[in-house]
Amino acid sequence: VVALDNEWRKLTFALDNFNKEYNAVQKQVAEKKKAKENADALVAQAKGIAANIEKTKTDVAEAKVKVDRVLNRIGNLVHESVPYSKDEALNGIVREHGTDQRRVNDGKFYHHHELLAMIDAFDTNRGSNVAGHRGYYLKGYGVLLNQALINYGLQFLIERGYTALHTPFFMKKEIMAETAQLEEFDEALYKVSGDGEDKYLIATSEQPISAYHRG
Repeated sequence: VVALDNEWRKLTFALDNFNKEYNAVQKQVAEKKKAKENADALVAQAKGIAANIEKTKTDVAEAKVKVDRVLNRIGNLVHESVPYSKDEALNGIVREHGTDQRRVNDGKFYHHHELLAMIDAFDTNRGSNVAGHRGYYLKGYGVLLNQALINYGLQFLIERGYTALHTPFFMKKEIMAETAQLEEFDEALYKVSGDGEDKYLIATSEQPISAYHRG
């Protein structure tokens, strides 16, 4: 990261110098023309500097992409008390909230899919044909029940101080790159290309929500 950052800084410094040099030469050209003197040599020099500026701009942009790519691979720092483990085997309980209200099914209770089937609220046959295993269509009261649960969840959270947020479904490439590693997932993410900049379809609301809090 340090080496790539140094290269980016070196190129940025060179670009700044080229810009200063170009401005100085342009000033001389203006003075020559004002004095009605020949400025062809200075004009040619300015064109050469302008070409260097354009090339260095490209180099700076490419160097910045390399720096950001490596930075995005650096994980978050965790508290020293967090145990190191390759799986959840060493996870400890920090705190518990509420009581365990799970009920053992003694045969007197129905599963949710059984209840939905009783009221003809979903269709798994057509769902699995279209979407594969566990695919389903909600219909009739199933749609209404699903919407009621969503509304209940929103009301429950809002009453406890949460602010409901409905996010955009697409994100700009540079914004998506800040919350997802595009070099690894670019082929997996749906994007719309054409006039203007690329737009990426979000995979989860976490992506635009994190972008919302970036300011």
